[in-house]
Amino acid sequence: MVAVVIAGVAAVSVWRVRAARQPRPGDTISLRDGRVTFRMPQGWRRVACPGDPSGCVFLRTPRGADDAIAVIVVTPRPPAPEADATAYAIDPATSPGGRSFTVDGARFARARVDAVTIPTARPATTVVTGLLHNGDKVFLTCAETAEPDLIRAGCEVIIGSLHVQR
Repeated sequence: MVAVVIAGVAAVSVWRVRAARQPRPGDTISLRDGRVTFRMPQGWRRVACPGDPSGCVFLRTPRGADDAIAVIVVTPRPPAPEADATAYAIDPATSPGGRSFTVDGARFARARVDAVTIPTARPATTVVTGLLHNGDKVFLTCAETAEPDLIRAGCEVIIGSLHVQR
C-alpha cells in the first residue's frame, strides 16, 4: 500500500513539473508598428535587440539566459549577388523538410534543423521565415540549447498566435 501511495505522489509530482514548464500565452508583442504581432509565452522575458528594437525581439525562458527565441522583421535592401545564394540555401521553403503555411494571407515556411557537432556545435533549431505583403521579411529562430522542450513549446505559442497586418 505504501508503494502505491509513493508511486502516486511521484506521478503527480512529475505531472506538476511538466505542467508548470509548458508556457501559456502572455503579453502581445508588436513589431514594425503592428505589422507583426504574436503572444509571448507567459513568464518569459522580453529583451530588445541592439540596433532597431521596433523590428526585433529576443525572448528568454523564465529560468535561463542560454535559451532564446529571436523574432526579427527586416526590410530587405538590394542584396549583393553572393547573398542570393546564401539566402536560398537557408530558406526553409527550399530546404528538405520545409513546410509552408499562410498567416493572414502572408506566405511563411517552417523547417526544423537537427543539432550538429561538426564542424561547429549547433543546437536543434526551428526556423520560420515569412514574406509580408509590403515586402518585409520575418525570421523566427527557436534554438534548443538548455531546455529543448520549453523552447519547442514556446515556439509553438508564438507561431500559433502570429498575425500580420495587410
